[in-house]
Amino acid sequence: MSAEPAKARQYALKLLSYRSYSVEELRQRLQRKGFSSDAIDQIIPVMVDYGYLNDEAYARSLIELLIERRGYGSRRLLQELLSRGIDRGLAVELLGEISDSQEMERALSLARKKIRSFSRANRSKTYRRMASFLMRKGFPTEISRRVLEEILPPAEW
Repeated sequence: MSAEPAKARQYALKLLSYRSYSVEELRQRLQRKGFSSDAIDQIIPVMVDYGYLNDEAYARSLIELLIERRGYGSRRLLQELLSRGIDRGLAVELLGEISDSQEMERALSLARKKIRSFSRANRSKTYRRMASFLMRKGFPTEISRRVLEEILPPAEW
């Protein structure tokens, strides 16, 4: 291994010692640092072979983290995975493992917490604000609608 690939390898290992990266994220970080495409193309397969880079494992842990800490729905999770260089096919496959009932439970839980912060004076305003909140979190329209029907029943207002 010549000098540049060796330096790229050292830098990649340093980055990976802090946190996991997708293949594409690591490629971009190495490019920003100024390493040549040839050096990067030599290093990436080595990192994959050694198991230091694994897009599937990275995506799974990222999904778990974003669900647990941020309460994201499937649409927002897909957006996050794609922005971090995860292949669309892999992202869709992994997100397909999340059932609608799990997503519904998560959306209901978030909505129940959030509704406490809203004034209950105006039902339509509360409904709009809650719908926007759920959409920003990345929940599908159908799940958002079902959640809103459950937490804002017409008889209650």
